[in-house]
Amino acid sequence: MSVAVGLAGCSTAKDEPESKPTVSVVSSGFGQDGLYATAIVIATSSSPKAVGEFVTATVNFKDAGGKIIKTEEQVESFTWVDQKLALPVQAALSDASQKVASIDVSVGLSKYGTTEKPRTPLPAVDTTEITPGQYGKTTAVFTLKNDTGADLKSARVGVACTDAAGKIIGGGSEYPELIAAGQSYRLEAGVIVSGTPSRCTAYPNYGSE
Repeated sequence: MSVAVGLAGCSTAKDEPESKPTVSVVSSGFGQDGLYATAIVIATSSSPKAVGEFVTATVNFKDAGGKIIKTEEQVESFTWVDQKLALPVQAALSDASQKVASIDVSVGLSKYGTTEKPRTPLPAVDTTEITPGQYGKTTAVFTLKNDTGADLKSARVGVACTDAAGKIIGGGSEYPELIAAGQSYRLEAGVIVSGTPSRCTAYPNYGSE
């Protein structure tokens, strides 16, 4: 795996002016199950001006010879400062014989100059159980608790699964319609992984409502 930066709004400089919010990759990895591969990109920004801006993750899925099999993208948005944003980037392969051996990851941040205020952080949650699902797909189960004081509507939840060494080996996403204020929600996420995960982590984010 290699990580590249260079799209709009990206920088590795630590002393970037506050007028130019940046985004960086915390970690990334991928899993494959037959014709489907899922890369998980976890991105973050420490800039308040990144709140409300859109993050685009672009992933090249490559074979053992370094040839790009597929290039896919996913877009998400920051809703609080220092948020760890999990972007699941999915690829449907044309042939089951195609095997993803590595990925290249690029991330970019929009520059719309949004003025949205940071919202209450939603904590990442680890699995309560991981079980084989239908048709061989793995199911990661979480208990999400809404302590924000308001109903959480159309939440977007990215899921990253890791092996015993902490390496991301796939994941997925789920979109619960309503997590009522003060209530808990059992989330069953179908994930695409390579091997057996030691742990999966859900990264909830606010919906558009």
